[in-house]
Amino acid sequence: NREAEQTVKEEPSIQPLKILLVEDDRINSLMVRRLLEKMSHTVTDAANGIEALQCFAEADFDLVLMDIQMPEMNGVEAIREIRKTERFGSKSGVCAIALTAYAMAGDREKFLEEGFDEYLPKPVDMEELNSAVIRLNPLNRL
Repeated sequence: NREAEQTVKEEPSIQPLKILLVEDDRINSLMVRRLLEKMSHTVTDAANGIEALQCFAEADFDLVLMDIQMPEMNGVEAIREIRKTERFGSKSGVCAIALTAYAMAGDREKFLEEGFDEYLPKPVDMEELNSAVIRLNPLNRL
């Protein structure tokens, strides 16, 4: 049985996560949602940063995937609010992935400095998304 236990620990957990997907483009949102649901995750949608903050205040999430360029409140502003707002308490440490079509040199570092834990360029690649979700899965960090 030790071998079975070891196998379970060695392979990254595919435990379903509660993910907040913040994306203003309906096509992109649908595509990323389907990728995440294929990985057995539960996905809640928000169309901009303001909606994201409302969802975040009302429920707990294991991971946030946030588009950067959105109307009303962009992804950088939203993640700053999540990280710095006292009302979110311990939830402010949620893992967050920046999603952006702007894949320029230095962007990854810029978004990490702004409070994101990971950065993925669009269009989102399923393998890259899966790897990032596994890496940031809070259950794998225990």
